[in-house]
Amino acid sequence: MKSLGNNIFVRIPKKYKDEIILSNGMALYFDPSYDKFKNRAVDGIVTSVPPHLSDVFMEGDRVWYHDSIIRGKNRVIDWKNSIFKVQYDRADTFDCLIYLIERNGKRFTTNHFVFIKPIKPVVKEKIGSIFIPQLNEPKIYSAEIVYANDRLPLEVGANIGDTIVFAKNSEYEMEIDGQILYRTKLDNILAILEHNGKEERVI
Repeated sequence: MKSLGNNIFVRIPKKYKDEIILSNGMALYFDPSYDKFKNRAVDGIVTSVPPHLSDVFMEGDRVWYHDSIIRGKNRVIDWKNSIFKVQYDRADTFDCLIYLIERNGKRFTTNHFVFIKPIKPVVKEKIGSIFIPQLNEPKIYSAEIVYANDRLPLEVGANIGDTIVFAKNSEYEMEIDGQILYRTKLDNILAILEHNGKEERVI
């Protein structure tokens, strides 16, 4: 079965995560329906690529995508083999739903997406000589760049590992290998706080 148009066929064995692997290797199973957003599956394996997108994707790539894929009934191509269609538009319109690719052990983003690790600020209030943690913590707007592509240094002047400030409400939370990351876009990076661990500058 060959994909056509802007559809990438992706095998998604489980629509929701329903197990936790303990440090001793034992698996605990749970009902993921209590929080479907948090427990949604957002990765799968590419099984078919249309010819005009073969310069971006390859069969066997592991990809991360928008959670709407597993919620849409019309996305399923093959129930038996758990094959879903995922839209990708290289023009980066609303229909670009694949954000990250893993190939040969390396990960890189599509179009002008970037993945960042939020840095939680430590805010304390001093009363006399005692510091009391603030209960109403501020929203996190600083993060470390984790995954990107060649557009990051060319268009923004940043590199993977830099600490940046990003725009309010621009983040889309995704769990990748047990780590909570934010997917955002290059134009949502507002400033570089630490460039290679030493430089500070505003974009």
